[in-house]
Amino acid sequence: MTATKYCFIIFSFFVFIAGTVAQPAGFESLKDIPGFRSDMKQAISNVQTISSKFTQEKNLDVFQETILSEGVFYYQRTDKVRWEYLEPISYSIIMNGDDVMIKSDDKVSVFDMNENAFIRQINEVMIGSVQGEILDKDDMFSVEYYKGNAHYLAVLTPITEEVRDILKKVEIYFDQKDFSADKLIFTEYTGDYTRIVFYDKVFNEAVPEDIFHIN
Repeated sequence: MTATKYCFIIFSFFVFIAGTVAQPAGFESLKDIPGFRSDMKQAISNVQTISSKFTQEKNLDVFQETILSEGVFYYQRTDKVRWEYLEPISYSIIMNGDDVMIKSDDKVSVFDMNENAFIRQINEVMIGSVQGEILDKDDMFSVEYYKGNAHYLAVLTPITEEVRDILKKVEIYFDQKDFSADKLIFTEYTGDYTRIVFYDKVFNEAVPEDIFHIN
């Protein structure tokens, strides 16, 4: 599979439409940003693995259609991720170091992210969104911080041309109790959107190594 096809598939799953950055309803600007970032880094540094269920709502603007999906998500520190879609179709995206595997039914494609700088940046966005480390990517995003009743919200605007050509905005909702990502929203310019919500999260329980196996 070519890098171009990979980008198309990835963003078929991870996009969301939005307008200019404005203070979200129910949130106020976060006053103590250094304190938040320090507390979050401390909490996340103790997380070695995450297992979670997720739901995904994808709106296809051109077809005026909404597709609902669900699946399971696995993460192992520092660079292993598996998105496994169970309904309505079986589909997996596995990231392990520099390697990516996309599996759909019996079709498997594997390639090296080092072959394409843009793909490498997108991988950093997705893994960094879960880890919270994306907030440190000052060379990729400018960040605005907000606080609500139950969540902190980080709104990231791309500043690199490669990412800005696809993404318009990334929103990460962090649980105030454990600083884990509860919801991810990605923004681009196509008019489609996808909202991913994590639930039943389990931290630091052993995840079988073959979950991240690429062959």
